[in-house]
Amino acid sequence: MAGFAVLLSLVGFGLGRTPLQQAHQELEAGEADAARAHLHTLLESEPDNGEAWNLLGRVAFTTQDWRGAVNDDEQAVRLAPQDGEYHLWLARALGEEAGHVSFLTAFGLARRARVEFETAARLAPRSAQALMDLAEFDMEAPAVLGGGLDKAEGVARELDAVDPRRGHELRAELAEKEGDPRRAAEHLKQAMEGAPHPAFVWLAMARLEMHQKQWTAMGEALHHAADAATHDPGATIVLYDAASLMARTHQQTAESIQWMETYVASPTKTEEGPAFEALVRLARWYDQTGNHAAAARDRAAALALARDYAPARQH
Repeated sequence: MAGFAVLLSLVGFGLGRTPLQQAHQELEAGEADAARAHLHTLLESEPDNGEAWNLLGRVAFTTQDWRGAVNDDEQAVRLAPQDGEYHLWLARALGEEAGHVSFLTAFGLARRARVEFETAARLAPRSAQALMDLAEFDMEAPAVLGGGLDKAEGVARELDAVDPRRGHELRAELAEKEGDPRRAAEHLKQAMEGAPHPAFVWLAMARLEMHQKQWTAMGEALHHAADAATHDPGATIVLYDAASLMARTHQQTAESIQWMETYVASPTKTEEGPAFEALVRLARWYDQTGNHAAAARDRAAALALARDYAPARQH
């Protein structure tokens, strides 16, 4: 029987999936070690496969190996310089690395990140995500790094033509930056109208309430977000974000655990919320509640997915 089970697993592995598809599926499932191994094997025979380099960089990104992500994404961009998505991932990796190095080094990395975000938006002008990422960089970065609210406003006008709903979400962030939470809330209400995945808008509303220290309203919005995400496979990641936000504000640890457990058990996890990071957060929350056995179990499960993920070894 054991041999038959192994045979079935081997058949299932190759059934209708290319090595790249397999690695991408593993990336989404949070199986970092497996995805990395399959990509390294593929690159041994196809060293000029830009998509494989991009996926490898994204695996490194999930494990917070920012330098590794930058190196891999640079290879992808070198091989396919007209691919906007590759530039977008390089920009994200550069931005994250900039937050973990010395000030002088960070300055150069951040300027490079701005260039890559802008390139991604130029190469993929119909990509709402590329425009959102560029605008969010501009909202946070000072003018000396190429940012500024005026530049983010310009990107918002472009986004209005591509995806009006996302445009409202971006304008909500801009309004909050400008000190107008009431206008931000109005934009989010407009974004909610006909939203295909309302969980994301509820999450944005929760963040707005958090920034205003309106804890009760934040909690209500998070419950709406989690409930919507539970019934929407396209918004499962909201469970991860809602659980993290609830725990971050020291509200309800029990609900954070429930939502994160639901996310980990879901077949529609994404690389935005790596399963091993979700397990590490669960372990931390279990420790806070005194359930040290569950915490140890989840740390071990995280390491089984990503053995080099340092936070899984911390208590």
